[in-house]
Amino acid sequence: MRLYPWTEEGSDAPVKENMTTDNSEAGKSAVYTLLQQQRYSEARSMLDEICAAYPEDAQGWFLLAAVNGHLGAFEESVRCGRRAVALQPENSDARFNLAQALMQCGLMDAAIGEYEASIKLFGDHPGAWKNLGYALQCKGEFQRALECHQRAHRAAPQDAGVLVNMGITLDALKRPHEAVSAFQKALTVDPNCAQACQQLGQFWQTRRQCQAAQDAYEKALRLQPTYPKARTSLGLLLLAQGRQEEAVRTLLQAVETSPSNAEAASALLFALNYTEREPAEVFQAHRTCAAVLTPTAGTHAAVAIHPNRNRRLRIGYVSADFRHHSVACFVEPLLRHHDRNRFHITCYADVEIPDEVTTRLQGLADDWRPLWGVSDEKAAQTVRDDGIDILIDLGGHTGPNRLAVFARKPAPVQVTYLGYPNTTGLDAMDYRLTDALADPPQADRFHTEKLVRLPHGFLCYQPPSDAPAPERAPCTVNGQITFGSFNNLAKVTPEMVELWAKLLQDTPDSRLLLKYRLLSDPSTAERFQRLFAEAGITGDRLELVDWVAGRGNHLAMYGKVDIALDTFPYNGTTTTCEALWMGVPVVTWMGATHAGRVGASLLTRLQLEGLVATSATEYIRIASELARDFGNLEALRQDLRSSVRDSGLCNGEHFTRDLETALRKMWKTCCDEQQISGRRES
Repeated sequence: MRLYPWTEEGSDAPVKENMTTDNSEAGKSAVYTLLQQQRYSEARSMLDEICAAYPEDAQGWFLLAAVNGHLGAFEESVRCGRRAVALQPENSDARFNLAQALMQCGLMDAAIGEYEASIKLFGDHPGAWKNLGYALQCKGEFQRALECHQRAHRAAPQDAGVLVNMGITLDALKRPHEAVSAFQKALTVDPNCAQACQQLGQFWQTRRQCQAAQDAYEKALRLQPTYPKARTSLGLLLLAQGRQEEAVRTLLQAVETSPSNAEAASALLFALNYTEREPAEVFQAHRTCAAVLTPTAGTHAAVAIHPNRNRRLRIGYVSADFRHHSVACFVEPLLRHHDRNRFHITCYADVEIPDEVTTRLQGLADDWRPLWGVSDEKAAQTVRDDGIDILIDLGGHTGPNRLAVFARKPAPVQVTYLGYPNTTGLDAMDYRLTDALADPPQADRFHTEKLVRLPHGFLCYQPPSDAPAPERAPCTVNGQITFGSFNNLAKVTPEMVELWAKLLQDTPDSRLLLKYRLLSDPSTAERFQRLFAEAGITGDRLELVDWVAGRGNHLAMYGKVDIALDTFPYNGTTTTCEALWMGVPVVTWMGATHAGRVGASLLTRLQLEGLVATSATEYIRIASELARDFGNLEALRQDLRSSVRDSGLCNGEHFTRDLETALRKMWKTCCDEQQISGRRES
């Protein structure tokens, strides 16, 4: 009998017949019949009775642990598995079973110990080697993981899943040729291995070979049409190429075919922000998808609080972007300037591969909790155990995210901020931090959260220390205006291309420079060249630039740009700040939603309201007039950096005081509501 289909990474392990037997044997025989019929709830009820009547029966506890695993009751599976191991510590299957449950609960270190014990008892146990490798892989211990995968492969050479895991690990170890070979070998072993195709797609996508990635994802879907990971990956690839509507259609299919898949749901919501849809429609999608992210969240009890308004508050920040990422540019000033006499700061870092930015941010926190590989339930319990008063989400529906942790309501007050330009849709999220320009009053009805508008803008930018000095405006040297956009291509819609083409036509002798890493992919570059050609712009007026190594070198590319063009309906954020820091004015178009109003929020704080358009016609007018005044462009070039530096946008201390005031008000409201609730109950 096979007992482990409830874990995706594990192999099947047979029940050994040498386990303890007694008068419960007849009952267990009936349990085996129920298990063969997949009647797990009935089997659990019967095993509960057997274990209560025969508490020393190791096999009964072993089976009860396995059945709880089938039913998704992983914490109960751990409890029963530990009882089985305590009764029969030399039983390798009991230890393997316990390790499976521990891994599902995010207790990776404990799981690793049990897999190692199972291997020591059993010898070359392919399932234990395979899952031990996976657990080490989740912890980022890739060299040890590879050694385990190799042992598993020797023990089970026809297991395609082992080869897929080996390929993932080899890629992480920067051995790409061997990684591809492992994926391809997996397909040789099992031509129907959709997971190998999916991983090949991710491999090619990270190397900006979009057509190869698309082919791999589509092959995975031919092999397994309901494979949510492959369809979600395909949708996000299309989005990254600027194929927004295709992406939304693909992600809608992912949600329809896998309605309970949280990753697909968040990816769809993320993609909707890049399209021009009615806010009410997008809001309803958030409500619908949020309902499937954590269907059991309502079973979690509210966290008790200590209703002292003035005590030192424990603040938790949750993010996958505590690393070299644009979010870090806005989080670091906040962590650096928190008043540690009034606030204790814990960072919950869901970071797969930490880097030097991770190390720097860790030094700014009072406590640091790695979450990578930790289950949502375990992460929520960690927050509860830490006694967090206010838990702040920095990711929203970006991927990966930990909204499922917030849905479990592990903290009395929960806030979303910064990383996502919309509502989470979660009832458990109490507040969203923004400002009055990014989210005017009419935005309230499209949020499940209460909007808290910071008085001096919702962003604080930390300029890069390695940025070169601004160069002269290139038009003063070559006599020709160069417009530029370094935004993510997901923000460059076909309508944006048409608008930029009209601007180029209205500005004789001008040209456009687009820079983004996916422009190194021939299929992506050819598509944009075709879109501009269809809009009347010849190739000699268009320069496509791909990734440039080093942030300083990336910023130096602004030396080739006179005027930066913001995107619509999803504005730039970090890109806008970087352009301004390099002395390049940014023309933005203010829309109806937060995603389309960030540019206006940033420019208004710098008293550059004149660069904010409210229509396509005005956008072209502002950019055209700016392009005709070379002297003004050069003056802006010389003054913008100091204006940014001296503005509230870069004043971390003042910004943090504003945010802390908002957090204190949230806490006061929470305390007041608890007191009112207490009086009603009494």
